[in-house]
Amino acid sequence: MLNPNSVTFPEDVRLLEPPDVERAVRICLEGHMEGCTISQMDEEDVRRMMQKAAWREGVVVAVSPAGKDFGGLVGLQPAKIWYGADDQWYWTDLGIYVLPDYRKKRLGLKLMRFCQWWATHTGAPVYFSLLPHVDLDRKIKLFSRYGRLVGATFLIDGG
Repeated sequence: MLNPNSVTFPEDVRLLEPPDVERAVRICLEGHMEGCTISQMDEEDVRRMMQKAAWREGVVVAVSPAGKDFGGLVGLQPAKIWYGADDQWYWTDLGIYVLPDYRKKRLGLKLMRFCQWWATHTGAPVYFSLLPHVDLDRKIKLFSRYGRLVGATFLIDGG
């Protein structure tokens, strides 16, 4: 992972720090209520993941704006296709969410630019899964500004 002390992050974005964990958990809770379609949320699991990010334990969470009252975050974790070569790692999203009061400040765009920056600086691509309740077409259009569509997700639930 990058040494956060040795790089300059994109404008108005920084990595999550230990004092930020509870705010990050609250933002994740709100984001889940607004947009998740596939599962219930385990608050303690989210807290553990945010703590891992804050302590630089293999998970990355970037927040914006860069102050203590950040209103949006994006989380990334390393992954590898099980049959892939040892050097073919990529980053997959934990999620991206911007609180409604911060959306006009274009924080989502800053967080997406961070993902581009992260892919460049780590040498590994970033993959996102979009599973929203609403506005899928609008979100695909937004994400298409920063990357390309490379697949699809299907839910087969036996029902």
